[in-house]
Amino acid sequence: MKQFTRSLLLCLCLLLLSIAPVLAEGPLSGGTRIYIDKEPLGPFMVTSFAAPNPPVITDNLWVTVQVRDGAKAVTDARIWVIVTPRDGVPQRIEAVHELAASALDYTAYFPVTTPGPYEVRIEMEHPSGTGSTLYPVQVSEPLTSYIFLLMALPFLLVALFLVRRFGMQPLTTQKRVEP
Repeated sequence: MKQFTRSLLLCLCLLLLSIAPVLAEGPLSGGTRIYIDKEPLGPFMVTSFAAPNPPVITDNLWVTVQVRDGAKAVTDARIWVIVTPRDGVPQRIEAVHELAASALDYTAYFPVTTPGPYEVRIEMEHPSGTGSTLYPVQVSEPLTSYIFLLMALPFLLVALFLVRRFGMQPLTTQKRVEP
């Protein structure tokens, strides 16, 4: 019985350790990821980030681009974002200020329908120069339905342990004897 108890505790610890990264970085956590950080694009420096992190097929992929000329934001450029799935047709959308959280950024969003690798290309047109850059994005399946099952598993294991340890014995009541 001691070996079973130790094994069960070890399994529970390993399970909780394996669930923690899923809950911390899964689709329920949201957040953004920087894919390009101050990379030269034409005469400017470009930063690009995407949300959610990690991208999943149930969400839109939001791509935000910041264009800087030194410390000054460039707001009069035309930015095109082209998202291409591995075996699919590219989607080309102009990134605009109206969708961005800041009036200095350019944002575009794309519906993502299949998991797998995608290529995100950013093209910039400006009177001072043009340029393009690209980066890969890995889109995953949503994990939300599995998270709840994984969260229930420790409770089921504890219940199994209690049943094996104490069995299905009925509760006994003791009568109080008064002197």
